[in-house]
Amino acid sequence: MAKSSETLKEMRECGADKLVRDRGLSPETASDYAKVFMTGVQERFKGGAVYIGTGFAERISERDWEIWEKFNGKNQEELGRRYGITGRQVYKIIETIRPLAIDKVQGSLF
Repeated sequence: MAKSSETLKEMRECGADKLVRDRGLSPETASDYAKVFMTGVQERFKGGAVYIGTGFAERISERDWEIWEKFNGKNQEELGRRYGITGRQVYKIIETIRPLAIDKVQGSLF
């Protein structure tokens, strides 16, 4: 079996396993959904290289986005108390989200 076929099979199995674990689908239904999804991926990208990132931006918690929205440059201690974290942790959250928030508003400049 070609490497790409093995990778696609592994991705289908991974998707099906995730649907069973996280969504409570039966293994048969999850497998069917995963096959349909992977067929769509194959049709869309047709042999092109596909980068699969870590999903970091998508996993940033709702709490962190709330902190970003409420941060005014001087209220890190207050936000820390409100969310049960330190002022330094608030700054780390701001440092993490700032580039994502800017990119969200501006998009790519190049």
